This record gives sequence, C-alpha cells and structure tokens, in this order.
Amino acid sequence: MYLKRLYIRGFRSISELDLEFKPGKNVIIGRNNSGKSNVIQALDIVLGEFAPAYAKSENITEADFHSCRTTEPDGKAVEQVADTIFVWCELWRDAKEDLDWNQINKCFGYSFYGKRGYKAPGVPYRLPIKDLTKEYQNIFSVNEEETQDKVWVDSKLTNQNTFPQQLSDKYQFAYAFLAQNTEQGITKQLRFLYRESDSEDWVLAFRASVRTELLQSAILPSFRDPASQLRLAPWTWFGKLMKHLTKDCDNDKELKAALEQVRSAGDCLFAQVTQKIENNTLSVSFPDTKLSFQFNADTKGDLYKSCVVYVDDGFKSMLMDKGAGIQSATILGLFSYYTKQVNTTGSALLCVEEPELYLHPHARRVISDRLDEFLDNNRNQVIITTHGIEFVRTSDQTFNLILVRKTPGSGTTALTIDASEFLPLLINNNQNELFFADKVILCEGFDEHILRAVADEVFPGELDRKNISIISVEGKDRLVSMCKVLLKLGIECSVFADFDFLLRDKIKVEGFNTKPHPSAEHLPKEFFAQPHVGGPDGGKLLSRITTLRDRLRNEIAKGFYEGKKSSEFKDADIAPLLKDLRQKGVGLLDGELEDLFKNKSWVGAGRKFGLQHVYELRELLSAGKKVQDLLEIVSIQDFLAPILGSKADSSITHELKNS
Repeated sequence: MYLKRLYIRGFRSISELDLEFKPGKNVIIGRNNSGKSNVIQALDIVLGEFAPAYAKSENITEADFHSCRTTEPDGKAVEQVADTIFVWCELWRDAKEDLDWNQINKCFGYSFYGKRGYKAPGVPYRLPIKDLTKEYQNIFSVNEEETQDKVWVDSKLTNQNTFPQQLSDKYQFAYAFLAQNTEQGITKQLRFLYRESDSEDWVLAFRASVRTELLQSAILPSFRDPASQLRLAPWTWFGKLMKHLTKDCDNDKELKAALEQVRSAGDCLFAQVTQKIENNTLSVSFPDTKLSFQFNADTKGDLYKSCVVYVDDGFKSMLMDKGAGIQSATILGLFSYYTKQVNTTGSALLCVEEPELYLHPHARRVISDRLDEFLDNNRNQVIITTHGIEFVRTSDQTFNLILVRKTPGSGTTALTIDASEFLPLLINNNQNELFFADKVILCEGFDEHILRAVADEVFPGELDRKNISIISVEGKDRLVSMCKVLLKLGIECSVFADFDFLLRDKIKVEGFNTKPHPSAEHLPKEFFAQPHVGGPDGGKLLSRITTLRDRLRNEIAKGFYEGKKSSEFKDADIAPLLKDLRQKGVGLLDGELEDLFKNKSWVGAGRKFGLQHVYELRELLSAGKKVQDLLEIVSIQDFLAPILGSKADSSITHELKNS
C-alpha cells in the first residue's frame, strides 16, 4: 500500500495542488517558504496519528485557510480568504499485497451510502467522480445523520458486510477531509472511499474508522519532539511497538521480582504522604479507599505505557534531552524496527521534514542510507522534504523528485521531475544546488571560481540574495544539455564560456586539428525565448549567431574550426554581437579565460587555469588582493550586471573605467 495521490485545496499557501507519489522514495525540494512543510502538514492531518475530524482538536485553525492578495481595478489591494479546506489522500494496494485483517477487524464499524433504488438493498452506491478538482464537494453532499440509505459494516457481522467481504477485493482507497470556516466556527468531516481498480466510481463510507490499519504512517516534522512522535497510546505505532515488546513480561520471573521490589520501595518512600491523605481526606468521604504512589505500572497491559527511552552517548539521559540529530536517528530506527518486526503484514509510510537538520555531512549520508533501507524493496514508502544535496542523490535514479515553488498570485505550485532523466546529467553533488535556485549561470569548469570572485567583489552579496547559483558543468559538451535541464525545470539560466563556444561544430571535420563540441547556436530555442535573453525576439538573436557562424565557416574555415580569439578574425559583426550576447545572458569572452590574467607568467598563454590556480587565487584574495588587480574583469562584469540586476560597487567601477 502506498500514497498515490495527494490533492490539496485552500490550505495555507496552497490554493490548489495535485501531487502524484510513487512507491519507494519521494523527495520534495524547493527553496525556503515555498510550501513544502504545508504539503506534509496536510498529509499529517489526514494520515497522521490524531483523529482528523475530532471537533476539539486544533489541527485546523482560521490561519490555515488559504489567503491571497488581489488588486481591484481601482488599485485597491484586497485580501481574499478561502472558507474551505479539502485534502484527498488516495492509497493504492499492490495486487499481491494482503491486508492486515488482524488489525482491521479490531476497528469500529462504519456505514456506507446505499442509495435507495440503486441495484439492491445493502449494495453500496457507487459515487461517480470523474474530475476530483470539480466534484470533490459531492463527497460531502450526503449527511450520515440525515439519510436513511446507509448500511453498516462491521467485523462482527455475519452477512456480506464484514470488513473482509467489503475490502478484500479492493485495491484503491481514499480519505477525503473537509474543513469549513462558518459563522458557527470551524467544522470538520472525514470520509472513507474505496473502489475496484477499473472503475471511476467510489463506495462512500461516512466514517474512516479503518485508517492507520491500511497504511501505518510516521510523520516527523522539521523540529523533532520525542514526546509527540513517541506517544505511548494503544493506536500509535510506538505504543503498538512497546506493547509488542512487553507482551511476555508476565513470564519473566526476574522482571516480575524487580517490579515488585520497586513497588515495595515506593510504598516505603511515600508512606507518610499516603497515610496523611487517607486519614484526612479519603477515609471521611470514601471509607476503605487506599492511595499509592508507584514508579511502574501495576498490570501487564499498562506496563508498556511507563517505558522511557534513554540514550547513553557518554552521558546517559532521556532521549528528549539529547540533540535533534540523535533524536531523529533514534526515531527513524524505532519506526524501521516496528515495520520490519511488528507491522509485518501491512505497508508503512515514513514522512520526514528536513532530515538533514542538525546533522553533519557524514551523518546526513548515513541517514539517507537508512531511509533507503527502510524502503525494503519498495514495500514501504518514504516522503521527505529537504534542502540537503545528500538526499538528492545521483546514485539512485529511480526515486520521485518533486520541485515546489511559490509564485505570486498562485501560491504553492509543484513540478514532478523524472529523476532518471535529470540525475545522470548531475555529475557531482554541488550541481544538485540548481534545484534550489531561481536563476543559474552555467560555466565550463574552473571559471566558476572566477565568476564567484568577480560577483562577490563587484556585486557583493547579490548571488545569494537573489538565489542565483553558478554551476560548473565540466566542459563545453555539457553546456547545452544542462541548459535543457534547467529550462524543463522552469529555472532561468545563462551561459558563460570562452570565445570558441561561438565556433566549431558538433561533428568532427577532417583536415582541422580541433575537438568538435556544441556551440551557442545549439542552445535550445527556449533558451533564447527567455525574457532576459530575447523574449519574443529571441529568434532574431539566434539568427544573428547562425548567420555569423555560417559566414565564418565558409570564408575562414581554419579560423572557424581552430580559432580561439576574436582578434584572429576581422569580421566587423563579432564585437557588437559579443557585446549584445553578454547583455542577454550569453557571456562569451573575447578569447580564453586565461587571457584575462594580467600576470602572464602565472596564468597565461599555453597554461590552463586549474585547481592549483584556484587555491592560489583564494590565497591572494584572502591576503587582500582584489580580483581586478589580477584579471581584466570588464567583460565578466558586463555579463553579470544584467543577471544580478544590481549596480556595481561605485568605487570598483570608477577604477575599472580609469584603468
């Protein structure tokens, strides 16, 4: 069993969101305040341990109803607040998967809607739902208290309406939650639905007594609290685990003797206070009543409720007193043990918000591995939200990747990413940063460090303030493919490269001593259609590139296939085109990166800017040198200025002009 679909409407930052999850691992990524936590919170309301529709619960408050600000024709800003929250959780069961009837048959019964005149008495009415987004309110159009057309289902019945007879041949289930903000306050309803796999019509049950029995879930928020996640109640997974572990305690003679000794010690310790209370209070109103203080439960059935988890990491103390990293690892380990040793028939869902919190990189990778192990060949399901690149892994290309964003006027939106398509292009973990960026600058290799240094000096702080990443793709061959990735993700991108990215072809041409590679002409049309590049006129810019390349290829073939600097050509269109390209997100240099260095004995002709130079550059900058002392950076500054959308530092600009 796994969560197949989550549809949310009118909840916090979410106006409307329809997500599809897969068996196994699902990773939700996105920048801060994009709505990732709201997705998990909506899931927790329906599939969490607390009863979703319990009237006294504060799982829904007025602040949870979606609000947005709109502008009226007269320019006045008006805030619109939704009065309805709807959450739909759809579960799918594998054809070979059995249900945990031992747990299901312990549930309280429910009634389903048996519409009068529909087929035969006692047959569930099938509610047609072709478009959930438009018909979700039909689920709640029938009130259980007001209808006579309902049939009871219970494990104790002997007719066709026992739990096994109703559910054993069903493989698609759903829970529908509705909260409404009315003048009388907030009302909440929860319905249970199920259907045959080949049908669009659902059986509608008025109650959802069978809930955690279909899919046991553990939902860990970003700020862990063992007191909340490890509640010792009969219906929680931790309560079930501890009850399972203590079920044979009556047969343990040593344990029974130890417990009796603790009780005796407690009686002695509290003898004075119990005697005074009994004599002064209880004996007057309640004769023959005895009071006792105990350190442990008195009965086998309650023993598990007194269990406290301790951790010794050099200092033994309760789990709640330990750091968040130890708490997270312990809770994950306990739930994993429960699903493998106790809840062995059904499936389990583990949701973790930001598992990387308070963990150093090595521990993050360990937790990532533990989450993969928890999947148990996809018998279980994991959903995590993360900013940690350790959890967006290139080694596993089968998981479901969901990119969440918040857009003005629309609230939280989501894009499902085919990990098998994108992740092979990300050759190192640093490139995974692009999933969290609003804009990305792609470059060939170590020029990433030059771009950062210039940006930090001329436009201090703007890269991070504007959520812009600089990503090295390890060579010109990958610039075009990575550009396509970013465009599919809806992320604005720019390209920085040597002059020869304007030249060459993708195929080897005999007679010339050069390596073939893609060029600026091969960037996708969607790249040139980006607003900051060309927008509707992006085709004209691409046409200028194509025209110039055709002319150079035909008139100066050797230069086209072997040239490295613009100064090697006398074509009058090159300089104006390079200038325009830098202003529009294609930062082509006049030559190679190495040509920009003023000290040619350090990095100059015939030498490539490599990793050792990166270290040396950092040392020079740390010693007080400026980038402009080491390189001619005007062309880089011209490229970065439109992207960063900020004026350069005035003192630096003045120095550059004077130089």
